[in-house]
Amino acid sequence: MKKVKMIRLILVTVGSCSAFTAILTSQTSMVLTIIFGILGAIGLLGHLLYSMLYWICPRCGEMLSAREFWIEYCPHCGKKLDDEEG
Repeated sequence: MKKVKMIRLILVTVGSCSAFTAILTSQTSMVLTIIFGILGAIGLLGHLLYSMLYWICPRCGEMLSAREFWIEYCPHCGKKLDDEEG
C-alpha cells in the first residue's frame, strides 16, 4: 500500500503543478500553456485511473475511499493496510 500511496501522491502533484504552471504561463506563451495543460490533465487523469484500479484493500478486496488519502485501516474489514502479515 505504501507504493500505491506514493504513486498517487506523485501523479496528483505532477498534475496539479503542471496545471498551475499552465495558468501562470497563459499570458506569456501559448505553447507552454498547452504543454503544461496537457501534462496536468495526464497527471490528474492518471491519478484518477490509478486510484480506481489499485486503491483497494489487499485483505478484503473492497474499494477504498479516494477522499481519505492517508488511511491506515480498511473501513470495510478493519485490517491495517500497511501490515505485511495477513
